[in-house]
Amino acid sequence: MIKDMNSIEEDMWPLYHEAGHWMIAKALGYEGCLTGDLEKSNNFRFIQTSPRIPSHQGLKNQILIAFGGLSAEQLLDIPLNAGYIGDLTIACEDLKQLHSLEGKTFEYNNYLDFPEKEYNYYLSQGKIVLEKLGGKKAILDIGNYFHEELKKAYPIK
Repeated sequence: MIKDMNSIEEDMWPLYHEAGHWMIAKALGYEGCLTGDLEKSNNFRFIQTSPRIPSHQGLKNQILIAFGGLSAEQLLDIPLNAGYIGDLTIACEDLKQLHSLEGKTFEYNNYLDFPEKEYNYYLSQGKIVLEKLGGKKAILDIGNYFHEELKKAYPIK
């Protein structure tokens, strides 16, 4: 847990990453939940329960949600969580669909192929949204709240 704003314990980093996804999704009108295994300190995930809408704006929203974890990590100045690889893979699929709607082609082999200009755009937009929602303090508060809720739901033996 957090002792002070300058001391972010490493075992909480994945929860803050997932809190970033949840915060952006919620701000865009989507519902979702966070899951994970506290005992093993792994498998933390944001699961969107609202339907994905394959429209131009819907796909942009999904890409922004995918960047939520990375945006949170950057605001907190913590190392990248391995989850960002899966997030960018999802974002690549959504970008491919978005480009298809726009009559463009986007071919990729893996998450590293996400175009730099668009990467920077979505990352900056994610950080702007998170800042407007309360920034670092809000990410920490929500991550800590999720941690407490997971402890209630799945007590560590």
